[in-house]
Amino acid sequence: MRERRGWSLQDLADRSGLSKPYLAQLERGEANPTETTLRKVADAFGVSVVDLVNAALGRDNEEETPSFREFLDRYHPEPDLIPALRQLQFRGRPPGSADDWWRLYEVIRTLTAHPESAPSVE
Repeated sequence: MRERRGWSLQDLADRSGLSKPYLAQLERGEANPTETTLRKVADAFGVSVVDLVNAALGRDNEEETPSFREFLDRYHPEPDLIPALRQLQFRGRPPGSADDWWRLYEVIRTLTAHPESAPSVE
């Protein structure tokens, strides 16, 4: 995930608050991360811990379209909504552009907002 984003170990260290040597050990499988460490790394990438672990296990979603990846990189949606977004179809296929993904994401985010912050429908 780090390499795919073009980040150096130092970039990830700066974003996660973890040391560069420790991150190198994690990448080589020489250290066992705590839940707190996983959370810090996931937060640095803007993904859920589940997505981070799946990527580490080689279960990164390979069928993601380029438009979805661009949407994730450009808009940084709420990590908890990413699994639902991955399943989204619009007229029988995934949205065709990052902006289309954004529009649908905004609808989902509005519909799943806390009741006190949702718009009134009276």
